[in-house]
Amino acid sequence: MHNDQEIKNLDEETNVEPLKESSLMAPLLVIVAAVAVTAGGVYLYRSGEEQRQLVSKTQAQCVVVADELDGNTTEGGTYIKKENSYDLNEADSWGNAIHVNYSKGGFMEILKVTSAGPDGQRGSKDDIVIERKSANLSGVGSGVRDNIGETIKNATKGFKEGMKDDDDG
Repeated sequence: MHNDQEIKNLDEETNVEPLKESSLMAPLLVIVAAVAVTAGGVYLYRSGEEQRQLVSKTQAQCVVVADELDGNTTEGGTYIKKENSYDLNEADSWGNAIHVNYSKGGFMEILKVTSAGPDGQRGSKDDIVIERKSANLSGVGSGVRDNIGETIKNATKGFKEGMKDDDDG
């Protein structure tokens, strides 16, 4: 075995400085940081993939609800609804209620089935919205029916007058 003096003499002869704790810290920190970044990247990728799966699952869920409600109309195309806006007793992938909203635009009735998305806030950019539209023809049929009678009457009157002029001529 070598004593401390022999080791000191050997270090001086070879120009090698003894290792210090501080000289090991920098490479060790670099290694720890590299492992952390790699692990974090894997976690973020996995987390992002899981989030995409939850979004896809909720989109499919909203499509099923929208298709179900879209088929529930009167003969004239008016949606049969319990209210204009309400929450379903059904939760999305994040545990938030799925929301249903009906509105009108001209001859169209609009149905929107909405999930608040990953952030849980309605009206934000990550919302999942499935929209269906139905032509609301109630009232249009009777209007056409009433007016077509008048149109036929006027056309017949014009035809008769035209025939009378040909007979006189």
